Amino acid sequence: LYVAMTRAKEKLICVSTVSTLEKAVQKALEILRPDGTLSPQRLVRAGSYQEWLLACLLRHPSCGKLRKMAGAEDVSTLPTEYAVQLNVIKAQNIEVKNKKIQEEVQVKRSLPLLKEIQKRIDFTYPLESSIYIPSKRAVSELAEQEVHQTQSVKKPDFAQGKVFSPAQKGTILHKFMQIANFNNLCSTTDIENEIERLVQQKYLLEEEKNTIDMEKIFQFSRTSIFSRISKAEQVWRELRFNLLITQKELEILFPNDEKGLATSLIDGSEKIVLQGMADLVFKENEHYYILDYKTDHANAETLRQRYTDQLKLYARAVTQIFHRPVDACYLYGFAYGNLIEIS
Repeated sequence: LYVAMTRAKEKLICVSTVSTLEKAVQKALEILRPDGTLSPQRLVRAGSYQEWLLACLLRHPSCGKLRKMAGAEDVSTLPTEYAVQLNVIKAQNIEVKNKKIQEEVQVKRSLPLLKEIQKRIDFTYPLESSIYIPSKRAVSELAEQEVHQTQSVKKPDFAQGKVFSPAQKGTILHKFMQIANFNNLCSTTDIENEIERLVQQKYLLEEEKNTIDMEKIFQFSRTSIFSRISKAEQVWRELRFNLLITQKELEILFPNDEKGLATSLIDGSEKIVLQGMADLVFKENEHYYILDYKTDHANAETLRQRYTDQLKLYARAVTQIFHRPVDACYLYGFAYGNLIEIS
């Protein structure tokens, strides 16, 4: 509706049919409040765009005929520079006019014109298969597809009761790592106080705080990478990016991508926007490094296999953002306290 109402340059023609115009106008009148404004509750309960348009037309200076039909001639109008011409055509009149047109107009058949019409009807978009390829993808979504090829399906929500699933716990831990003050992670007591601070400030829910494993966070705070981050020249958390990449490249990196099946029908040169977010990027001695947190219950080698391609894309994006190459990418697996370097 928005597109239709905003694209006309000189004249907009709206055609609508109703069984009884008076009833349609009275129904549209219900959308108007006594002060003439539109009721949101009534708007969402409207049966069609037609009711919305009629409600607006009831306040147009040129539509006194509609207000008279609705018995609402006292409804105030709004000033406007656009004129509205309202034509009400009854169904029986249309049938008579169509009959007269058929009798009076002799259509001359033109073979070249018929061929042109047929050509246009038979037209097939040469890159039709590309319409099935999403124009925008998320790195995390693609990585998840790869993981799900080897992991079992989790229980549905209704079967879990009020207990947080491993995936939900991982999300909560990720959230904590994104918003926590790293200066407050020096001991389990400090970590407990930091969790409580985030609950008080409503960054975390009360029921979420008990899912955070303080020992694992403390273990992370004792790593060399944490020490380097604490001393870094600059740190970016949740660094979001957009990366232009061909569908063929994506297919090579993520062979299990379900939405990339259409590439077999085209040359793979179609470009899409790849969206992603690096958990943490830090600058050390004019060099850039990426750290990504993982909560999978997997050993170091499994994490490396699962996420190396994802980190390579992150490095490519960060290189474009800062115009400097990324020296190394790291994965930190909270499950076993593994720090994995990916060159």
